[in-house]
Amino acid sequence: MKQVLAMALLATILIAGSSAAEEPDPEALVREVVNSLKAATTVRVVGETFSSTDTHEGLPTINLSSKFTLTLARPNRYRIEWEQPIVLLILANRGVVWNDGKGPRLYMSIMNEWESSESDEIALARATGVSNGVAHTIPCAFFSWEQMPSPLEMMRDFVYEGVEDVDGTPCHKISARSLRQREHTLWIERDRPLLKKLQFQLGSAADEEITEGIIDEQLVEMGREVNADTRLWMRDKLERQQKISGYHYEQYTLFELDHELGDDAFEFVPPDTATERVEEVTDD
Repeated sequence: MKQVLAMALLATILIAGSSAAEEPDPEALVREVVNSLKAATTVRVVGETFSSTDTHEGLPTINLSSKFTLTLARPNRYRIEWEQPIVLLILANRGVVWNDGKGPRLYMSIMNEWESSESDEIALARATGVSNGVAHTIPCAFFSWEQMPSPLEMMRDFVYEGVEDVDGTPCHKISARSLRQREHTLWIERDRPLLKKLQFQLGSAADEEITEGIIDEQLVEMGREVNADTRLWMRDKLERQQKISGYHYEQYTLFELDHELGDDAFEFVPPDTATERVEEVTDD
């Protein structure tokens, strides 16, 4: 009897040890997602975003949703489209940022204007805000721009939360934090290293003192030079962010890597009625 109990106890220990050993490393899973994007020649993604933002300045909570398509190819071709059904209860908005080999450009349907940008980084930075984040998470990881890192590359303190289905797809669920948002949740497909969903809390670093160390670390993570001017800029940025609360998510219904894409996948022609916006240059 004692021998049977001992064998049962040993089996329990082995099973428990095996289960613990099989739990995946959450940081390695996120790194694998980033590496798969950096190694891909093309990316095509379809999905949606939603954000709910409260500035706590006497203004109503802003809820914003976007449906989007990302089409990316090396070295610098892309077409990123988004459509927001309602913007401030006024108009629907459609936007496109694209580079078909003839330079980066941005079109906004509300103004019915398009404009050229100085660089791809500037074009996507401008598009990130008006697109509700569409032009940031995946494009910046794919193109690997040091001056505009993806949120995926700025996370830390990873925790594995188990397996959870997202629209019928089994996913690894991972929580993490960063200097800008303390609470991130990622759902990574179990059968391939691709994101299915990403969510984070806005302004959730509000309870963390903004020290010189935090400011310098944030600047380094963003690839910015650390000096007196950039420290002041970053402190102001973090202090303003502390006043904001809410959440944001991105969810992907189609995620394809390394599919052959024709030149027309990156082309966009603004409507005939659209005007070109040219920034006026004034003499000092």
